[in-house]
Amino acid sequence: MNPNLRKLSPILFGFALFCFVLPFLSISTKGFLGDSHKLGTLNGLELVIGPELRNQKQNPEPLAILALVATLAGLAFSLFKEKILSVEKNFLIASTIAGAGGCLLLLLLKMQIDGEASRVMGMAGVSYEAGFWLAFLALLAAGGVNGFQLVSPASNAASAS
Repeated sequence: MNPNLRKLSPILFGFALFCFVLPFLSISTKGFLGDSHKLGTLNGLELVIGPELRNQKQNPEPLAILALVATLAGLAFSLFKEKILSVEKNFLIASTIAGAGGCLLLLLLKMQIDGEASRVMGMAGVSYEAGFWLAFLALLAAGGVNGFQLVSPASNAASAS
């Protein structure tokens, strides 16, 4: 197994975790003349703990919580697979699922927020910031790297011996 790929997985999960403190989304209202007024910007952790918009505490987003848990689990599995080689394949499977699952959860979160924004806020717009897309890409890459290691011939040969 390629040692560089082994080191890449925890780096990707760690980067995805860091992205949760970056701006995730911006909420703005659209005026009648086409102008927009920014109501606020939220990062991933604010979505997890429940943001405050217009001095009102909002509920935490369950999908954001699950995406953060998947990211933390993927990071833990990636780090532990380095230490416990006898069950490395199990940790690769878990890391692959955590990466792909976190990626899917972020997409579901986006769909939920978009639907909520159009239903509740009427003329409000939601734009997704760099933190959201970087976390999405990092989780997608982490799931892909772990999945590749899982199915690569070198991985299968090492687990057979």
